[in-house]
Amino acid sequence: MTRLARIGRMAVVAAAAACILAPAAFAAPAPSYYGTGTVYTDPGLLDPAFIASGAGLQLADGTQPSGLSSTPTSDLLLLSYGGLTASSSYSSEAGVLKVKSFVAAQPVDLASGTRTVSAAADARLRDYLEVLGPTPGAVGSATLTFSMTVTGSLYAPDSTTGAAPYVGGTSMLAKLGATWTDTGGADGACSPVCGIEFWQAQGDAGDGFYAIGSEPQGTFSITVPYGTVVQLDAIFIVGGGLVTSSFADLAASADYSTSLHFYVDVTPGATLASSSGHDYASIVPEPAMAALALPGLWLVLATARRRR
Repeated sequence: MTRLARIGRMAVVAAAAACILAPAAFAAPAPSYYGTGTVYTDPGLLDPAFIASGAGLQLADGTQPSGLSSTPTSDLLLLSYGGLTASSSYSSEAGVLKVKSFVAAQPVDLASGTRTVSAAADARLRDYLEVLGPTPGAVGSATLTFSMTVTGSLYAPDSTTGAAPYVGGTSMLAKLGATWTDTGGADGACSPVCGIEFWQAQGDAGDGFYAIGSEPQGTFSITVPYGTVVQLDAIFIVGGGLVTSSFADLAASADYSTSLHFYVDVTPGATLASSSGHDYASIVPEPAMAALALPGLWLVLATARRRR
């Protein structure tokens, strides 16, 4: 056999081996990214109210939003008129959602009357995770642990401490959920849907300042057979609004532009393949790995000291 023929035969064998070893293609639907922002001002004069919006108006939870995108999406909206300012921004990416809203009313020398200003931002993600066993065709199950961290803050003026009278405030809602088809081997504790949420609100409803909310963040776990495709949904919404007089000087904000991060960890031996390609594992160093890193750190410090 000539050298060229041997090379050709080796290439065919290698290609066949690659086909056998390559995992099956991930056939789940593509991820969906969604974001929308609204800003609104009404100076309380004869002029019509002004409104601007992004991809669409904020939708009620549980409805399928329009304007879905197959790629990460973001936008910033700003509106200022008649002494009123409203802005909102959103960003939707795999693993992180960001939202921000801000409203303000400055005193203006206008005929007395009611002025209204509001802003909202809504970011969502839908991704799909396939649970893979340690080897192709392996039979068994894996536990997935979902968690989220929310970083940001709310601010609304406290009308009981001298702020101008108003009705309104600001709020935030973060939700993380999982849905899947129970093939008979799934954990029935919360099948076929599980979720956690975190919310906060503060403001004045006309009867005094309030600040309320739920327990922060949280986790939930599901156990599903290898081969299960889990649908992950994340929702992050903020909004704020003020209804006040012409001479009020107020501001309210919901700044969560530093994010809702969400993670999915799987039991050792199993892996997750996401439709977006994003790795949802939380970054927590294993104790054994941390212990191994310490001697190396001390060696670097000792070497540096000897060179002085």
